[in-house]
Amino acid sequence: MKWTKLVLLAVCALLGTAQAAEWPQSLYLGRGDYWRQRIPIAVTNAGSTAVAGASVELQIGALAGASADALRVCDANGNELLWALRDASGEPIRKGTISTGSTLTIPVECVAQRSTLLHVYFDNPSAWPVPDFLEAIGGLRNGGMEAGSGDAPSGWHHDENDATHHTAWVAENPHGGAKCLKTSVAAGAATATVTTVAATSAASAVTATTVAATSAATAASGAAAPAADAVAKVFRDVWDLTKPIISPTSGFVTWFRTTFMDGIFAYLPFTLFQVMVVVMEIAVGLALFGGCFTWLAAVVSIGMCILFTFSGMFAWNQLWFVFAGILMLGGAGRTFGFDYWVVPFVKRWWNGTPFARKWHFYGDDPTK
Repeated sequence: MKWTKLVLLAVCALLGTAQAAEWPQSLYLGRGDYWRQRIPIAVTNAGSTAVAGASVELQIGALAGASADALRVCDANGNELLWALRDASGEPIRKGTISTGSTLTIPVECVAQRSTLLHVYFDNPSAWPVPDFLEAIGGLRNGGMEAGSGDAPSGWHHDENDATHHTAWVAENPHGGAKCLKTSVAAGAATATVTTVAATSAASAVTATTVAATSAATAASGAAAPAADAVAKVFRDVWDLTKPIISPTSGFVTWFRTTFMDGIFAYLPFTLFQVMVVVMEIAVGLALFGGCFTWLAAVVSIGMCILFTFSGMFAWNQLWFVFAGILMLGGAGRTFGFDYWVVPFVKRWWNGTPFARKWHFYGDDPTK
């Protein structure tokens, strides 16, 4: 009986580990931290035609009080999707706390008479807000046209006006509320239709339902998760490994960029410089991977790390690049790499040059 219990516990632990491993922890702007909760969304297309990019909206009570900064939406393959979040009045929420009654709008792709599964990830205190959002709105928003700012109510837009036809959102003699729409037509103007319409995107055959939020910590590791989170938080407060080694706003970085980087860009176009950096990174990576000119590639790699550090773009969690490069300086490619053949050939060629013979500047025993 005791062995049976142990086997069951082992199976549960394996299942819990497999479930936790399915969580993509490399979501955009996670800053090295992980997402602790997610909400599955089952999307069903009951129509006779496939939908691609149709917007559906739903209210998720579990998101109330969470931070919109960490909100991410992924499809069944783990690809991140754009999303739109609006409060009860129709105003967009792009950062900060998600209020009660907010509506999430997401794009879906689903074949006819089938279902697909999406996931909404949240609860990552280190995540930064995403820069891009879904512009489509599912359903009518701000029907009373009271909320908003500028020259149009939130969720609505005016048709293009001309010199003789003009629409505006004003507070002049509204029949109800504080705002109304005003249309002005110049005397003698030609007949035209100028309207203010709501931005809507409907997918009537597509429905989305949510399931209870699940935690990244499974039942098998639930007891250890709070302690691990506490330790991680304390460690981040003391030493955030995602921060640059030298602050990008420091005086040294400003001096380095002004003195050297601006000087380079004065003679070299920025786009060409970026291409050169990418090509060099690829070349160094291939050289280290194949063990060809390993010593030279390691020196270039360390040099680029130093330049990135001085530019304020090299974080603490990337420092291992330097130590890996130092280890590669010991002739790593000569044992299992192309250097096994390349280095002896280069040494024989170099030892035969007039410069090496004149100055006795040999790469190895000149008789070899």
